[in-house]
Amino acid sequence: MSARIVERLRRLGIALALVCLLVGAVHAEERPTDEPAAEEPVSEDSPAPASPVAAASFRRDVVALYSVNKSVPNQDVYNPIAQMVEMPLNHLGLRVHTFDVANGPPPEALVARARGVVTWFDKADGLPDWVLPWLEAYQAKGDGKLILLETLPGLGGSKEEQAWLREWVGRLDLSWPDTFVSGAARVEVTFHKGKACELEASPKSRAKHYGPASDTVVHDVWVSTKERMSPVKRCTPVLTAPWGGMALGPFLMRMGEGLGDRRWHVDPFVFLRDALDMPAWPTPHPSVLFGRRMFTFHVDGDGFESLSEVKPGANCGVVLRDAVINKYLIPATISIIVASLTSDLHIKQPTPKMQTARSIFEADWVEATSHGVLHPFNWYKPWGPSPAERANFGFPGLRGFTYSPAAEVGESLRFIDTRLLPEGKYVVGMLWTGESIAPASALRAAKEMDCWNLNGGTFRWDAAHDSVGYVSPWGRTVEGHLQVYAGAANENEFDGFYDRSPGAFGHISTTIERTGKGRILKPASVYAHFYSAERHLRLKALQKLIARWAFEERTIPVFASAYALAVQGAMNARVEVIEGGWRLEDWGACRTARFDDEAREVDFARSTNVWGANRIDGSLYVTMGPGSSDLYLGDAPAPRPHIKESNHLLTGVVLTEKSVQLVSKSFTPRKIILAGLPRTSRVELQVGDSVREVETDAAGQLLISLQPAA
Repeated sequence: MSARIVERLRRLGIALALVCLLVGAVHAEERPTDEPAAEEPVSEDSPAPASPVAAASFRRDVVALYSVNKSVPNQDVYNPIAQMVEMPLNHLGLRVHTFDVANGPPPEALVARARGVVTWFDKADGLPDWVLPWLEAYQAKGDGKLILLETLPGLGGSKEEQAWLREWVGRLDLSWPDTFVSGAARVEVTFHKGKACELEASPKSRAKHYGPASDTVVHDVWVSTKERMSPVKRCTPVLTAPWGGMALGPFLMRMGEGLGDRRWHVDPFVFLRDALDMPAWPTPHPSVLFGRRMFTFHVDGDGFESLSEVKPGANCGVVLRDAVINKYLIPATISIIVASLTSDLHIKQPTPKMQTARSIFEADWVEATSHGVLHPFNWYKPWGPSPAERANFGFPGLRGFTYSPAAEVGESLRFIDTRLLPEGKYVVGMLWTGESIAPASALRAAKEMDCWNLNGGTFRWDAAHDSVGYVSPWGRTVEGHLQVYAGAANENEFDGFYDRSPGAFGHISTTIERTGKGRILKPASVYAHFYSAERHLRLKALQKLIARWAFEERTIPVFASAYALAVQGAMNARVEVIEGGWRLEDWGACRTARFDDEAREVDFARSTNVWGANRIDGSLYVTMGPGSSDLYLGDAPAPRPHIKESNHLLTGVVLTEKSVQLVSKSFTPRKIILAGLPRTSRVELQVGDSVREVETDAAGQLLISLQPAA
């Protein structure tokens, strides 16, 4: 294990408590104030071994084919799959591999192991010659599902392409009524799935009667259309089938041209789940930990050096340190821009700004990260001496530094490591700057320095952007390197870079609420810059957000690395189907599996290396220990003591038939809820060397509350 990873694990907190609960016989609330020194935690490198059982891999890869207007820049980010479809597929636990059809067919080895193929073409004609025969061969082989979104390949193309399409849909048990009528006055629309067909808006005003029709009862028709004046010919533009599914425009979604105009008509979560025939399975869920939604607070280095009106004469670095970072004592992921601290990369003596940065990074509750050397806005543009080229960077240059995307990462990380951090502490992450569309060379540089990365994919889901279709996926992959996206928008997307509407950042709460209600799509993310400390209203808005989402809501505050590394784990996770259950391997820092619409409970007696379970909004979230786990569910398994939820990280967890032992670390008041205990009974609670009896509640639960150690 590298020194950086050891450092991440060590700096989770400073207040420790060894908690041991022995079932002798939980609504008791314990508040020990004189906690003894902590014992050493059980090693996280020695998980319980999984039992050898024959297994078969769960297929969780999806190949997505798209075509886009070639004038669109950064097509890997702004194609329809990445913009709208990848996020719901991620939520279903699936890995999405996107391919522009202009670059040729996807690798056959990937297709062979994929659960299905999804297509979304900006237009049906003009596709490369390989596409139609490839789709025909894939569907005929029958090894995976085929999902056709927005339009059908060949529709509106040449006579040969249209003839091919009519013949091909017949093999999908579809007929071709050969009709086209548009307009609500002429088209009668029937929604067979109710709200799931008009999730965020109704498509009836833009209705079209065209395309294929289902010819078999084995299809599950979602939407059907008829011509009002001549209702003989029926079309079924949205359906799921044994071979996959089809959802055509305008019934799939409204893409939108202007701000906030995007709307899903079809519920993408339900439609994609049904079309891919997704069974109940332990879905990797990187936004939940120890039975609670993650809360992350991360700060980009912009504005560190700017003077603040909150404390005249002080820069924003000092004000944010005193008014936020050292006030709340929650895990905080903080970055700096090297050129904001010094004019020379190899400066001999630290500047006052470097000393301020060091005073921030010295805190154990601060995770040190980089925001670059010069802060490029567009990572694909080179640096140069001309004003136009220099304007692409937050800082025009730095003595001793030669720009490249890789150097922007590597030199900034080295500067922070060697000049700003106390002994034994390491810079652990890279927060992307500007447009935050990182090239492969920059992603590779971060990986080579053993650093996770975050930013990009910012979004809002509120009155101005009123669609779940704006929520970004887990991230993007470039030449095999993963860029993890941020959990929401930052303050400059609400109040501008200066003072247009200071304090408006408080409205990010709507996005945080929506991405955590019903389905937890993202962590509760408060993402800011140092310039939030520039003005009173900005600072007050940030303080209110932290006070609510870190302390008042049911979250678990963690470093941003916990989320970024959990996304990496979710991408790499393997699920093997074993007799009666699942084996979970290579999950890394993703420690939570989710089951939707699952009435069964975790069978802790049969499971190995499973620490806890909790239900949130109807879904079952299961907490695993590090390493491999075997997971079993049961209709009414015998109760075993386990962790239901915690508002902070726990380590050294040991579960037995009659006890729970764990190490608790936090700088703020802690809450742990244990479950699976005898109901309304006396149990023995040991905190350090202090032992007392407490009583479980009627559900067999115990709430343990701990204050930080002195």
